[in-house]
Amino acid sequence: VDRDKERGCKYEKYNIYGIILGFKAPYQTRRGDYMAEAVLIDETCTNPVTCLMFHRVRDNLAKLARMGDVLRIHRAELEVW
Repeated sequence: VDRDKERGCKYEKYNIYGIILGFKAPYQTRRGDYMAEAVLIDETCTNPVTCLMFHRVRDNLAKLARMGDVLRIHRAELEVW
């Protein structure tokens, strides 16, 4: 059950571009899906932003190679924790 949808919350989709300052390789969570983490910055940010990416299939997560690369994420659903 999606409790946020039950409460009337609506997620908007965003396209995100940023330079990778740091990252963690994908790992399996307790729920069985995979999570990768990337710390991004661009000229519109004063502080770095941490992106947590989840997927059921590890190979479908972004391939994070090295710091300084540009990461492009399309149609992301954003949540603030």
